[in-house]
Amino acid sequence: MDRWQPTPAELLDAMAGAPDGMCVTDLSGRILYVNHAFALLCSVEGPELSGRLLSALLAAGPEPGLDDVLRRVPAEGSAAFEASLIDREGRARRVGVTARLCGRGARSVIIHLMRDITREKRAEEDLRESRQLLQSVVTQSPTAIIGWDTRFRVTEWNHAAARMFGWEKHEALGRHARFIVPADGRDQVEAVWRALMGAGGGRRSTNDNQRRDGRAIRCEWYNVPLYDDAGRVTGVMSLVEDVTEKQRLQQDREILTRAIDQSDDAFVMTDRQGTILYVNQAFERMTGYALRDVIGRNPRLMQSGLHDSAFYREMWTTILAGRPWRGDLVNRRKDGTLYTENMTITAVFDAGGNITNFVAAKRDVTRLRELDERSRQSQKMEAIGRLAGGIAHDFNNMLNVIIGYAEMAAEALPEDHPVTADIREIERAAQRSADLTRQLLTFSRKQVIEPRPVCLNESVADLAKTLGRLIGEHIALEFHPEPGLWRAMIDPAQVDQILANLAANARDAMPRGGHLVIRTGNLTADETFCEEHLGLEPGDYVLLSVSDDGLGMDEQTSRHIFEPFYTTKIAGKGTGLGLATVKGIVDQNGGHIDLESAPGRGSVFRILLPRTEQAVAPPDTGEELPALARGGTVLLVEDDDRLRELTGAILAKLGFTVLSAATPLAALQVYQKNPGVFRLLVTDIVMPGMNGRELHECLDEIRPGLRAVFMSGYAEQGIIDPGQLRPGLAFLPKPFHRADLERAVKLALGAVVAGPPEVAAGD
Repeated sequence: MDRWQPTPAELLDAMAGAPDGMCVTDLSGRILYVNHAFALLCSVEGPELSGRLLSALLAAGPEPGLDDVLRRVPAEGSAAFEASLIDREGRARRVGVTARLCGRGARSVIIHLMRDITREKRAEEDLRESRQLLQSVVTQSPTAIIGWDTRFRVTEWNHAAARMFGWEKHEALGRHARFIVPADGRDQVEAVWRALMGAGGGRRSTNDNQRRDGRAIRCEWYNVPLYDDAGRVTGVMSLVEDVTEKQRLQQDREILTRAIDQSDDAFVMTDRQGTILYVNQAFERMTGYALRDVIGRNPRLMQSGLHDSAFYREMWTTILAGRPWRGDLVNRRKDGTLYTENMTITAVFDAGGNITNFVAAKRDVTRLRELDERSRQSQKMEAIGRLAGGIAHDFNNMLNVIIGYAEMAAEALPEDHPVTADIREIERAAQRSADLTRQLLTFSRKQVIEPRPVCLNESVADLAKTLGRLIGEHIALEFHPEPGLWRAMIDPAQVDQILANLAANARDAMPRGGHLVIRTGNLTADETFCEEHLGLEPGDYVLLSVSDDGLGMDEQTSRHIFEPFYTTKIAGKGTGLGLATVKGIVDQNGGHIDLESAPGRGSVFRILLPRTEQAVAPPDTGEELPALARGGTVLLVEDDDRLRELTGAILAKLGFTVLSAATPLAALQVYQKNPGVFRLLVTDIVMPGMNGRELHECLDEIRPGLRAVFMSGYAEQGIIDPGQLRPGLAFLPKPFHRADLERAVKLALGAVVAGPPEVAAGD
């Protein structure tokens, strides 16, 4: 079969319809023929191109080396190259040219096949620019970027990676990842790598890495697998962040947060407007408010109402000026109870010096302030006590003189004498003054007492009728004694004082009637109980509770109710010494008293007195002392002239010879002249230079067995304990009546005392 050979006409038809441009030139490069596609590339009609040099179309001036390429075609037979084709408008198109020599001899021509590759070249250029941009981004990125091949070798290493790990790019490229992974961390890294090669998708991990200098760093990795067109993993791109410092700061923050949260002090953070953003656990314990209760709220929800607007205005003015505010604040807990906190508020500033937040450090100082208040109260009471003690001596001496001379004047007159009634009124007024002085001495703990084991159940029962008359029929009295009640060490007369004062206070609180309830009980105070009751020591106590359902007291009144001269009664209706007297008695006996009261809810007074193991002494039979044997000499020592004269006169009426001295030194001089004549020493206790007890000891050394009567208006600690005086010694509290002095003399002289024979009366 013959091979088909196209005719020239058929070839021209094929060339004319070809989609790519075709151009036929002679061997010198002049155009002989162009097809329609080539003419379109040049934006001209085909005939216009005949005879022109192809090289003139391919560039405004021949491209470098283009002529050489065209000249090689006749010799080499073909060539392929790229060139810029310039159209009539001067626009350049990028074309791919394939030139081939056809024919032989003089009929040889070169056929140029041209394809417009402008878009392809533009896409290649865009891709190249994108790659350059991407490479620039990778290189200059502040984040370390590392590329890996599938064998875990470095293919990319930017400047940030070089700074992070200390290896330059040329040193890192091609190295296995082991050079930045410590030996003990390689298993973890390989597990991440296997996951990337298998399941695909980005992976985050945090690893320990190492720098070139050997320093360990903590890094956070975000690894992304790279795929080819077939979906196969060709490598991995990693973004790496050194989180060593971040983790250290985070750990520091966590430690700080734990420290704040575990602190005994409460911490509160607010925004600039005061909205609460954070509170720690101590705040919850202090206030009763949980975190969820206060977040987003203002601290004013805890305000007690005890501070005025000026107080808070000054606080805000201070902290908004950037200065710390410090002070005490009374706030209200969630349960409604009040507490005192010492608070420091500090502003938090941003980098620009602007206030963004406030932080308040709070400490519950309720107990501390109570101790401070107790200390101030104690100091005040001590000062008043010193004042009372100071005036009691002189005041009781004056009252003693008034009472004594009034008695003597009344005895000198017939009972029906018109002046006798006036004298008795003087006596009663003096006695009331003496009672007032005694109350002053009681709350100042200067009252002369004789403590002994007491059963409070018996004391309350014995006083019940008296209390009933005191409070009136409109108030019901209830007594609930504790079976097996322990004993307390206290002067029985003081128990009566306590009950009488508390009953009178309850009566005044129940003008329309009510209930007065007295209870006793045994109580063992442990450390926890003592922490809640300031000033109390652990141990066993006897409880005496007196409660009423009267008007009650507000917090302000309760705070001051035990202060001397503090009263809520109208003028003339109370001295303000009743409850101060009660507290003085309790304190004097080493006890504790507290008050629970609220308006409309009545009051409860709870008294704790130390337990004693001593048995209760048998009751006083009240037997009369034997008649006083008159006669003998008495040494009277008193620094008050008028009282000395009065006492001497009474002793003289009792049948004694009286030698008087105004000072202990003078008494010593009198006694030393003839010690054997003195039957009795009657002396004041508190005197300048030497007290009465010391004087008696000096005289007793001269002549042992000297009997004595000690006189005093108040108990001076460490001088005399009336309950511990040996036989032959007696105590006489001032102010006294004639009968009191006579009884004290009988006690001193009537006792059986071992020693020298008694000086006979009249010797």
